[in-house]
Amino acid sequence: MKKNRFILKAYLLILLIIAISALLLWGIYFFSLDDRVFLLKVLLFSCILFMFFPFFKVNIKWVLNYFFCIDNSWWDKRIQRPRILIYIVYFGVLYLVVTNFPSNKNDYVLILNRLSLIFYLLIGSFVVGRLIWSKKFETLILPELKNIVSHDIKIMTSDSKVLDSLINDNKSNIDKSSIEDFKKLLKGEKLDSRIKWVGTSGKNSITYTGIFLVLHSVIEGGEIKFSREKRKALMNFITDNFVKFEEEEIKEISFNTINGAYTNFILPNNTLKR
Repeated sequence: MKKNRFILKAYLLILLIIAISALLLWGIYFFSLDDRVFLLKVLLFSCILFMFFPFFKVNIKWVLNYFFCIDNSWWDKRIQRPRILIYIVYFGVLYLVVTNFPSNKNDYVLILNRLSLIFYLLIGSFVVGRLIWSKKFETLILPELKNIVSHDIKIMTSDSKVLDSLINDNKSNIDKSSIEDFKKLLKGEKLDSRIKWVGTSGKNSITYTGIFLVLHSVIEGGEIKFSREKRKALMNFITDNFVKFEEEEIKEISFNTINGAYTNFILPNNTLKR
């Protein structure tokens, strides 16, 4: 639901920026030819300065801390590296647009190119200069991008306190003989045997909510529910590493069963992360 609202807002924002771009271009054409070029340059450099302000604010601080041997643990590479990549891609495209701008000032193509440039600058000012520096980018957009880039299930290395908390919270869900394998799973190590899952909802039937909560806590990109190929990879990961242990009997967890349970699973906002 939250994702659908975000997509709707994105479409409305694009339409709004298109309208603003058209109005700006219309206003610019009230001026002489030389003034139009000057105003476009002012807009170009203003937008570039706006976009680079948060980038320099964060990364200059990192550089200064580095050279003065001050702790830089606040600089999270999982978040900052994707931001840097977005800057490289955006300004690479902007460079190509500006350097290949048409020189024919009487061509209708010039008007279209100017409109495209203004739109690109305005959308960049919002996305690069503001959106990617927000919490929404860290918690909603970035995990989705990671899930698109990679479908692999990767266990993050957590500190000992997080691991101990996850183990203690799930002792009642796992057979005692599987505790050591559960610890290995949380550390991203190879298991000796599949984990015997005994978790129930209190109705004497095995449920899988606990498995989903644990895995979303330790899997890279687990801040959001997985979909498409990433979801399929998660289901296969569960069937490869877990079995049902019911009435002292080991039973396979079917793909369809776990996939159906995941459909009804609601990921809480406070899923434990390292």
